[in-house]
Amino acid sequence: EQVLAKIIGDVAYPALSEIVRERPDGLKSAYYRFHLVIASFTFFCAGILMVSGGELIGLLYDKRYEQAGWMLEILAVALLTIPFRVALLTFMALGKARLHAEIIAIRVLALFVLAPAGFHLFGLHGAVWGIAVSYFSVLPMIIFQKIRHGLFDLGKELLAPIALLAGLFLAKAVILAVG
Repeated sequence: EQVLAKIIGDVAYPALSEIVRERPDGLKSAYYRFHLVIASFTFFCAGILMVSGGELIGLLYDKRYEQAGWMLEILAVALLTIPFRVALLTFMALGKARLHAEIIAIRVLALFVLAPAGFHLFGLHGAVWGIAVSYFSVLPMIIFQKIRHGLFDLGKELLAPIALLAGLFLAKAVILAVG
């Protein structure tokens, strides 16, 4: 997550900022070039981790860390939100810093509500799911703002889940092949 956030911040943000300044009519196209590359890679990796987190932890660590496997599988779901960080930086490039701050505030609020509520209702599994779900709390606002700013294309949004399916199937095939 942090590596992708660094790439998004160091590569996508300056490029999108330049496009906003010099050729704003090309912003949507440039946005989706970044979005699709990041989404495809992230969704593929998320698919692999959602299926094989337990096996991966078992391969790398001894039995003491067995619990981390299911946690990794759940938290991998949150990786599906990383491509939407490109939208956040696009809003910043458009001079909408306040919007970026509001979206971050929603995420933090959701985290502080969902993790304890999940723990109270379902124990550790619920807390981990609360953390993962909190990442998705901002998606309705991001999608609304993308539509509002002319940055939403449903057809292009639906391309990345193909990479998720590829990751899921690849991980499952490797697990079945290895035994």
